[in-house]
Amino acid sequence: MTHTVQSQSSSKKGRFQVDYRRGCTGTTITITQIGTFSPAPVYWYENLVGSFTSTLSHTYNTAGSFYIVQLVNDASLGTDNYDSLLVEILEPQNAEFTIHKCANHKVRVETANDYYDRYEVDFDGLRTDIVNPNSFTNEFDFGSSGVYNITVTGILTSGNSNCGSQVETVSTVTSLTPPLLSTVEVIDQNTSGSILLTHTLDAGVDYNLYYGNGDSKNLTLQGSISSNQTNISPINTATDYHCYQLESFDVCNGDSYKSEVICSIILDTSSDEKGNRMNWSTDNSNAKTTEIIRDNSILINLPTTSSSHTDSLIVCNKDYSYQVQQLYQQGKSLSMSSTITASNTQSLPIINGNPSSTFSGDSVIVTWDKPNDGEIPFDQYVVQRKVGNRDWSDWMNTTELVAVDKDIRLNQAPSYRVSYSDDCENESTPSIATTPVVLAESNNRGKIITYEWNRYEEWQNGIQGYTLEQLDESGNILEEFEVLSGRSKSIDFSNQDPTDKYLRIKATSLDSPPVYSYSNVITTKIETVLYFPTAFTPDEDGVNDTFVHQGPAIADYKLDIYNRWGNQIYSTTDKNYGWDGTDRTGDSPQGTYLYKVYFTDLEGRSHYQNGVLTLFRYL
Repeated sequence: MTHTVQSQSSSKKGRFQVDYRRGCTGTTITITQIGTFSPAPVYWYENLVGSFTSTLSHTYNTAGSFYIVQLVNDASLGTDNYDSLLVEILEPQNAEFTIHKCANHKVRVETANDYYDRYEVDFDGLRTDIVNPNSFTNEFDFGSSGVYNITVTGILTSGNSNCGSQVETVSTVTSLTPPLLSTVEVIDQNTSGSILLTHTLDAGVDYNLYYGNGDSKNLTLQGSISSNQTNISPINTATDYHCYQLESFDVCNGDSYKSEVICSIILDTSSDEKGNRMNWSTDNSNAKTTEIIRDNSILINLPTTSSSHTDSLIVCNKDYSYQVQQLYQQGKSLSMSSTITASNTQSLPIINGNPSSTFSGDSVIVTWDKPNDGEIPFDQYVVQRKVGNRDWSDWMNTTELVAVDKDIRLNQAPSYRVSYSDDCENESTPSIATTPVVLAESNNRGKIITYEWNRYEEWQNGIQGYTLEQLDESGNILEEFEVLSGRSKSIDFSNQDPTDKYLRIKATSLDSPPVYSYSNVITTKIETVLYFPTAFTPDEDGVNDTFVHQGPAIADYKLDIYNRWGNQIYSTTDKNYGWDGTDRTGDSPQGTYLYKVYFTDLEGRSHYQNGVLTLFRYL
């Protein structure tokens, strides 16, 4: 519906009338002449500009105020032959207005300025109100949820209706809800600082902002808000904290719905020998928890009653950025981010994982990984060494991830651990110790050799087991002997194979894929050994009548027998006969004797054995 106010307006002397005295560009004004004159009057339409015309209408395409001037050349008027009328032409301008949503599908419309004399408000063709500038319509009830058109048209008194209309849509609501105050964040902590509020607002609903300086209980109305962010500045954020609350307001019935109160945070930071210190102040009566944010990640959760924290897990000369964040039921408060440079390192992280050690030739190779924090102002690694029950001692300083120990004594396994220092003269806690496997022969009984070794120390995931490996002279694996349990293994080598044997232990971790550590390589010499009884009975009963050896095949052979006074009483080179218990005088008496044997194996190597035997005679 378009409302038009149209009535004839008279000139100053009443000799003519016009249909409109006001309108917007494009308005055509038509003159109605009053009375009869001869000759007929002529007119100027734009302030005596240009030539006159007898035409009784004129279209104005330029905004401004114009006089319509009438000239009547009738002699009866003498010099009183001019008449005029002022018309006003405006640039068209959309009507400015605000739609206010209310509960129960109601709305009110507020006009915003006095560019037009009055406004026509059309509620989607259901009702039309005429209101003055800067005023409200009565509430209108659409009756149900939906999207409706509201059309507002500017009206000029005694004017044309060509100034246009503005149409906006509104989605009605059943009820209003408390607004969400999402964040109160200090952007600039200064005596003339700033605070940014972020909030979620429903278009068309009226919202108010309440404020308290250092007080969350007694807040005062600051004004209305309409966007999703409110920047408050200048404001003293250096020494004062500030509390805020939002309100949604129903302009139809006066009801209001308020958000929770959230207060800003003042944060002060410093660094000393104990760490990076944070102190803050705020009203925490409504907060649920406090978080310290370091470098955009949550460092620690604290009770809301906390007002200070010292971060000791820092690295000297490194910059750290801190914020204090308090979480409320729905929103949160954030302090300004503060960046400080750590003046000291309280605790350097230990190296990553456990170091490992392994033999390579006659040396031990110790390796390790860097600590997790790659931003440490690293200086050097310190490798400590100990043997047996001795104390740990600094053994090597290096910037590499490997150390080689060439000074190895194999009577006891050496142990190693690794720490490191930074540029601020801080040193990390030493790592877990690593001890390589040292292999040794514990018993060499001819062809049966027993090997023993210490426990490997220490993989993070533990050890799967040990394998005894036999190598050739070039280090290639010839045979592997599985160790089912314990840390010893006996191998029965063939005494027909007198070549040197090279052996080492392989320790296998439980990692996937597994990690290996190798012991030293030892050389086992297989000695050709003859086995003699410890006693015999030369009584011709056919059992154990001679003292004769058993064992591998040999070449040259000589057996000498000595009595207990060291006198040689018997000698033979017959490797198959041995001693029958006689000497040059006849039967040797019962007693203890010493034997010495000299022989050559089939490889041509000479051997010597000796021992004690007992001769028994039964009467």
